[in-house]
Amino acid sequence: CERLCVTPAWPWKGWMTNEKLSKGAPVDMQIHDLDYLIWLFGPPKNVKAQGVFSKDLNSYMHIGTTVEFKSGQHGLTEAGYGFKGEFPFTMVLRILCENGTVEWIYRAGKTVGDRGEEFEPVVYLADGTVYKPEYDHNDPYYLECKYFVDCIENDTEITQATFEQGWASLQLALASFESAKKGTVVKIR
Repeated sequence: CERLCVTPAWPWKGWMTNEKLSKGAPVDMQIHDLDYLIWLFGPPKNVKAQGVFSKDLNSYMHIGTTVEFKSGQHGLTEAGYGFKGEFPFTMVLRILCENGTVEWIYRAGKTVGDRGEEFEPVVYLADGTVYKPEYDHNDPYYLECKYFVDCIENDTEITQATFEQGWASLQLALASFESAKKGTVVKIR
């Protein structure tokens, strides 16, 4: 997974550059991809990360992380907001499978809010076949908000993106931060 962009100009009172408040790219950006990897592969076993610490930003502006999961799978993430100029907000997902690869690359404008064209997932099979599968064309940010509002309006228990799932993702992001800072593998409890 990749999640890359220019340094955000919108954070309130510089909170993203205060290590005590935000932990930088590991928690502010990478957490979303770590959450997705947990959803795909289950509980993590350990994490190893390396980052680029910016003295100007006083936080990690870029981080690369390898996660080993209890299920035996591995995931890689790269996240950062140290890009310059008009570099587009970019997200990438690649899943390497026994019989092929699934890839989805998304580019927005300078921020994720500057969405434009659709980017379709592509499947590359081992036999050389390449195809674009059918998928739901709804905006995922809209669907997140709609789900939340529906739960409130219908007094329905939240079963997607629960507190426990968010807590697990935060713990993994903090372990990634710790690994980069200490230069060691961090076991997940």
